[in-house]
Amino acid sequence: GNHTMRAYRNWMKNFSSSYFFEKSITVVNTLRSPDPVQQTASSGYKVQFFPEGGDLVQGLQNRLALEILDTNGKGVEGCQGAVLDQNGDTAVQFKSVRFGMGNFYFRPEANKTYHTVIKIGSDTIIQPALPGILEKGFVMNLVDADGDRLKLTVETNTTLPDKTLLLLIHTRQVLDLTETMQLEQNKAIFFIDKKNLGEGISQLTIFNNARQPLCERLYFKKPGALHLRVESDQKEYMLRHKVELGIQSENESGSPLAANLSMSVFLLDSLQSPEDGDILSYLWLQSDIKGYIESPEYYFRNSGKEVEETTDNLMMTHGWRRFRWEDVLHGEKKIPEFIPEFEGHTVRGRILDNKNSTPVDDITAYLSVPGEKSLFCAATSDQNGNLRFDVTDFFGSEEVVVQTNGWKDSSYHVNILSPFSEKNSGIVLPRLRLSKDQEDQLLERSINSQVQNAYLAAQINKFLNPITDSNLFFGRPDRTYLLDDYVRFSSMEDVFREYVTEVLLKRESGKTHTRVALPGKGFFDEDPLVLVDGVPHFNPDSILALDPLKMRKLDVVKRKYFIGPAIAPGIISFISYKKDLSEIQLEPGALVVEYPGLQLSREFYSPTYNSEARLNDRIPDLRNVLYWSPEIKIGGSGKGHASFYTSDQQGKYAVMVQGITPDGKAGSQLIVLDVKN
Repeated sequence: GNHTMRAYRNWMKNFSSSYFFEKSITVVNTLRSPDPVQQTASSGYKVQFFPEGGDLVQGLQNRLALEILDTNGKGVEGCQGAVLDQNGDTAVQFKSVRFGMGNFYFRPEANKTYHTVIKIGSDTIIQPALPGILEKGFVMNLVDADGDRLKLTVETNTTLPDKTLLLLIHTRQVLDLTETMQLEQNKAIFFIDKKNLGEGISQLTIFNNARQPLCERLYFKKPGALHLRVESDQKEYMLRHKVELGIQSENESGSPLAANLSMSVFLLDSLQSPEDGDILSYLWLQSDIKGYIESPEYYFRNSGKEVEETTDNLMMTHGWRRFRWEDVLHGEKKIPEFIPEFEGHTVRGRILDNKNSTPVDDITAYLSVPGEKSLFCAATSDQNGNLRFDVTDFFGSEEVVVQTNGWKDSSYHVNILSPFSEKNSGIVLPRLRLSKDQEDQLLERSINSQVQNAYLAAQINKFLNPITDSNLFFGRPDRTYLLDDYVRFSSMEDVFREYVTEVLLKRESGKTHTRVALPGKGFFDEDPLVLVDGVPHFNPDSILALDPLKMRKLDVVKRKYFIGPAIAPGIISFISYKKDLSEIQLEPGALVVEYPGLQLSREFYSPTYNSEARLNDRIPDLRNVLYWSPEIKIGGSGKGHASFYTSDQQGKYAVMVQGITPDGKAGSQLIVLDVKN
């Protein structure tokens, strides 16, 4: 079926999921047939009207944008429509143009009701509703005054005691312009110099003198772009032949620019084609407004009057608000639920009372990731019982152990929260439809994939592990005991008493306690932090119950150590032979849960055929993706280079290069290579 992959940072979860990065992914299981597509009885067309400025007001000239979409979310062009009054008389006619959008002017009269009729194709008639008509209100109209200025007209049928209006324009919350104007005969006209507006989408809002927002709309200013030129050393290539690519990055005037680029080279066939949109359209358009945008690259690769009109329709049909003006103007400060992740992933949890499941504050909890590279951190609950564990270098899907100090806080338990947002953007993907002529292509892809996995699984499934330091969080200990170097005892108490001179065992009030030696003389007055494979054990009796024959190493830290909000008067750390807690009893109340850590980067497999033996190697090379690199650095000269080898599959291959400059200019370039047998 068709699926959506989303990408977002922790901070972005405080806002609407409409601004998450989304990409449609098609998944095909060649071992089963797709589910049959259910036929719907409804026409499936979605029609919306958007008054410019926000409201449709009686007695005023309003401009409305319209959008007509089919069941797949694609715009339906060439539809004819009309607004009719209660007597069936036509008030205005309209039509849909590029991507199913359009606009028209309409002045609703008092004491009249209106409805719409739209003809789609030759035989479909629908009657969508108009927005509600206000008796009193404001309308705005933005048009080009000349090549360098915009004309913004604001009109009202309301009598105001103070006729002062304020225009505020900002681009991505950066203030561009403020200007005041007096209403004259219920109308005010602002002239806006385009050079004062930021690149991309600007929001124009009109306020009254009481700082109440009256109407607003969006305007798009095409940004400057990074121009990329990609040239191949040949027009055609043989199988297993080296491809040399030269890359040039420059600005609009041809001057070289430094840039950070990515490149993908993939086979073009019935299952894979260049997708709509690129980094330029995403950063400057798709990421800044809600909803699906059909063919976003159209707005950047074309110019002229039609493009300007289509862009204006897009701004009116995809209006947005990242915030409410009322909250801003009234000084309401919203405490964000999610904080930015600066140094690593943040694992969120909540401490609850066992008796009544109410949140508990000011309780310290500990999180451990056991394994070859164990991790450990601590966090204290806030007034709502929330915990935030800052886990650095947490890679892979692992089991995590979370607990409080059961010796002191046995009446509480910890829940771990999912790191993923449960908000949905509302975009509905169409059902997957596979044509008969794609069956052979799918079969070939399936066979090729199985062959690659059979012969080259080890090379394909290589991952880059960024962690080289296997020490625990405290670094180098003050003393290390490799227990196999000493006489083996069957009791952990004997191990401590016989040769671990930095640890003192003592009995107080009928309980056993451990004390770690101070750097000078004497011992700490409190129990140290005791870890077994990175998992804390707070009951000294459980430490003494450990089987020393299963422990490989014992580390001792003879100093006070700060772990976030927790303070450890020394550390005793045991490392077992297996490092997986399989033979170690956890303390009561410890929560063990599977948690997805950061994914490791996969090393892209790209063979070289730089010798006769390699060229004649009989192991098949059935790659349909010849090259992929997420980071190609281009220096100040604006010149770069990439090389790779073709596979055993002939056909046309797309070379997609895109990237961004240090000052934010984005761009892309697509060329096609021909590979023949």
